[in-house]
Amino acid sequence: MNKEYKLNFLFWTLSKFGGTKIMFEVANYLANYYKINIFGVHGNSEWFTLNKKVKIFKMKKTSYLKAINVLFPQFKRIYNKEIDWLEFERIISKITNSKFLYEKVKKRIEKFDDGFWITGFYQAAYTLSLSSKPFLFYVLDFPESVKELCNLHLSTCYNIFLKTLNLENVIYVALSKYVAEIIRKYNKNEEVKIIYPAVDHKIFKPVKMKMFEEVKELKIMLLTYWQKWKQTDFGIKILNQLNKKIKIFGILAGSLRGFRKIKNKIQFNYVYYPEPSDKLLAKLYSSADFFLFPSKCESFGLPILEAMACKTIPIHTSKGAPLEFTKDGVNSFIMLENNPKNIAEKILKLKQYDLENIRKNAFKTSKKFNWEKTGKKIKKLIKGVK
Repeated sequence: MNKEYKLNFLFWTLSKFGGTKIMFEVANYLANYYKINIFGVHGNSEWFTLNKKVKIFKMKKTSYLKAINVLFPQFKRIYNKEIDWLEFERIISKITNSKFLYEKVKKRIEKFDDGFWITGFYQAAYTLSLSSKPFLFYVLDFPESVKELCNLHLSTCYNIFLKTLNLENVIYVALSKYVAEIIRKYNKNEEVKIIYPAVDHKIFKPVKMKMFEEVKELKIMLLTYWQKWKQTDFGIKILNQLNKKIKIFGILAGSLRGFRKIKNKIQFNYVYYPEPSDKLLAKLYSSADFFLFPSKCESFGLPILEAMACKTIPIHTSKGAPLEFTKDGVNSFIMLENNPKNIAEKILKLKQYDLENIRKNAFKTSKKFNWEKTGKKIKKLIKGVK
């Protein structure tokens, strides 16, 4: 495959999510070797610095899609019903006798008649399977996350997610051993490669001028998410319990929607930064004594690695892919139970450890994950595909 050969990325969303960031990083690396087109169904990419060689194409906002976006929140508000956007769109498409969104996207991408396709989104993988195009699927999702976003176990999008794990003529890549096992559970035929994502060490690194130097309390950082499985509310409960023992200072950052859900539950002093850039995020990580990541489960756990790259010790839960690169008391601390009071008690006892050595170990761990290494492995997989 030479530099004139095209690689086409299909993004279901261009908006700011961990999976989107990973796929943008992959596209940036491969743009040094091939022509890269990114086709986005919705959202915008302004929050991420893309390689200038990367071309972005967006799904045209038809009157149909605009109407769906207006009706969806109104439906949820009036009927007080939890429903996935895609499930809602499927219902409306049946009522109006319109083509389902997958068919609309399929028709649009058929105009890209050459090049090899890559995606990390199961909705996009399903669309590509409808078009019979061979592609590389860097699987980012896992059942817990998809079930919640679909709300119902047997809803349309969850069934589609399972279908995408058992496709033919697809190069399967898992971003962790945890995800690889999920794929193998539903697909006994296709080989699954494991390629870990990474962090941008030019951005995520220890900063000399830390923030909140005047604050004497223990500084703990927590990201605010709107997704339930991220358990931001559980993190707040832990910090509230800890604040009863010693005064703490919370460094909160992330989704405004997620912050609004927990704002009135906070019982400690804190600052909050809505939707921070990666550069600001790196400063916040670097300025914290610990980074609390209470997510129920993760397909990788990129924020943990970002914190490590900033020499900040992560405290995280014990399920999913993070256990593949963390070790309790060596480069992180792992929460082995779900009782906020008991976890707070454990955090109080962390001072008995050699914290400086743990920070160094965390930093060394992060250095093992870089985009040059990840990009080379993906490039090797697609080399020769025509």
